[in-house]
Amino acid sequence: MSERSVLAKKLDDITSVIVRIRADWRCIKCGRRYEPIRSRFNGLPRQNMLTTSHYWNRWRHSVRWDYANLDAMCKFCHDEVEHKKHEEVDGFNYENYMFEKLGQAEYERMMRRSEEVAFFTTSHLKMMLTARRAEARRLNQNVRYF
Repeated sequence: MSERSVLAKKLDDITSVIVRIRADWRCIKCGRRYEPIRSRFNGLPRQNMLTTSHYWNRWRHSVRWDYANLDAMCKFCHDEVEHKKHEEVDGFNYENYMFEKLGQAEYERMMRRSEEVAFFTTSHLKMMLTARRAEARRLNQNVRYF
């Protein structure tokens, strides 16, 4: 695995932790809260049943780590809506949720950004990772562990 790939994976992981902390460990679709457990590996919270959903797919690097594109969703709900983002699924429509969350102007801006080609250098990924780690440590101070 290249250094760039390793950094991208680390950035995915730390960003996911931040998204779930910000969501108070609650799924946006079903509303269920999943109690975090402190990782013995890095001291940060983890929860295997709650994931981070990318409205615009993660291979769209221009919005891959943009918080506006990310939401906490349990594995069950994530599996249900992943390929049905424009459809109603048990009373939840991800597209409508995003439109309401972002507003029309931001939704349209994010849609345009998601179509842009983006390339992050190794240095840029390192800077983003450093900033996200600091944010995760700051947010971790307020996490209540199970």
